[in-house]
Amino acid sequence: MKPQILIIAIALFSAGCAASYKQIDPPHLSYLSKNVNKLVTFEYQYSILQPKYAKKEKKFDIRLIAVKITNNTDNDLVFGENAKLYFGNGSEVLMINKDQVYSNLKQKIWYHLFYLWLSGVSLPSNDPSKTGPLIGLLIGPPLAARNILVARSSNSKFKNELNEYYLTRGALLKSKSTVYGLIGVKTRNYEGIVIKVE
Repeated sequence: MKPQILIIAIALFSAGCAASYKQIDPPHLSYLSKNVNKLVTFEYQYSILQPKYAKKEKKFDIRLIAVKITNNTDNDLVFGENAKLYFGNGSEVLMINKDQVYSNLKQKIWYHLFYLWLSGVSLPSNDPSKTGPLIGLLIGPPLAARNILVARSSNSKFKNELNEYYLTRGALLKSKSTVYGLIGVKTRNYEGIVIKVE
C-alpha cells in the first residue's frame, strides 16, 4: 500500500475514534428552559450529550433531557401520575425506559475492530520481489485496543450516570424539595415541555 493511501486510511479511521464520556451532572447544569407555576417549577435542558452520543440521538429519534423539578406544594407528588409532562402542543410526553436509552445511545465497541484492517499494511519496496515491514501491525491492533478500551469505559460511565439520575414513572417528588434527573423521550424535535399537576 502506498504511503499516501496509508495516511488517508489512518485519517478515515481516526474520524471514527471512540470518544471519552463527559458527565452530564444534572445538579450543576445551567438550565435554559423554565416554566413556573404555584405548584411546580420545571426546568429542563436538551442537547446535553457530546457529539458521539448526540449523533445516536438523531439516528434513533431519542432525546435525553436533563430536568430539575421543584415541588412547591405541601404534598408529595408522583412523577408521571399526578405530575405529568406535556409538549407545547398538548400531547403527553411519553418517556422511554432507561435500558432502551442506553442500548440505543451507547458507543458500539465491535465497530473498532475494523482498525485491525490496517494490520496488513506494509511499506513499499523498490524491489518488486520484496515488501517492506508490516507497519500496519504497529498501527492497527493498538488503535483497535485503545478505542475499544475508551468506548467500554465511556459506556460504563454513561450507564452509571443513567443509573444514578434516570427518572422513571412513579418517582417521588417530595413536598418543598427539588429533584434532578434525566429522562429519555422518543421525539425528533426539541419541543417545549411543561409540567401539570393533576
